[in-house]
Amino acid sequence: MTSRSRLSKKKEESELETEENEKRLYNKLRYGEFRKFQKLAEEGDCCGQYMLAIMYTNGVGTKADEKLGAEWMIKSAEQGFCQARSTLALYSMKGNAPNL
Repeated sequence: MTSRSRLSKKKEESELETEENEKRLYNKLRYGEFRKFQKLAEEGDCCGQYMLAIMYTNGVGTKADEKLGAEWMIKSAEQGFCQARSTLALYSMKGNAPNL
């Protein structure tokens, strides 16, 4: 391996490490929002359930968990929350409907 390719590889590794650190920091900052929506969702708030579903699905403020995301999305949709219903319809149209 040439010194140029070693430098290039080190640069790539450094960039990946920086991305991972930025993602960890972002999630740490979003954890407070996650907890707020989790509390609302558990109290039965359909908007809180929808936001919690989005956060679980995308791993924002928490570890990504598509199953929990789908469960909260369905709970929100069952209460008639339009955005949750639309999201589930889009999942279904794309063939990504949640399997629970």
